[in-house]
Amino acid sequence: MEAEPREIVPIVSPLYKRITTWDAAGNPVLIVQPVLNKPQMRSIYFVVAAQPFAFDDPRPDAEKYEGMTTVEILIRKQIESAIKSGDVAAIETVMDRLIDRPLSRSENLNVDASYEDVLKEIRARSHAQVPAPIDVPDSSIFGDLA
Repeated sequence: MEAEPREIVPIVSPLYKRITTWDAAGNPVLIVQPVLNKPQMRSIYFVVAAQPFAFDDPRPDAEKYEGMTTVEILIRKQIESAIKSGDVAAIETVMDRLIDRPLSRSENLNVDASYEDVLKEIRARSHAQVPAPIDVPDSSIFGDLA
């Protein structure tokens, strides 16, 4: 059985992947498939998370989740788990989500210096770190052993 010939359209965009397969006759066939980029993947997460959730199997606790979306159930389970376990890190994670994480602070020091100034500073540091020569007396530190 011969595979139908396909038109191969060169695609330059990096958002496509090329897969080579072989037909029944052993001829290579190039398949071009789109690849989701980061914003598209994020939007899929948001769409799925906003969907109403329905359990496939009957569960004893299914009724307390009835009518909730997937993300609502995830958040509820995370909070319940943190409370039941008493794990401080899990509780802090929930609290960080509820009241926002504290801002981390970083400081930058911008110094304007020319290349020559930097070289002079390096030279000054290297001379400052070289120990002064030590005067060693002609006699041995062990004294006259002869």
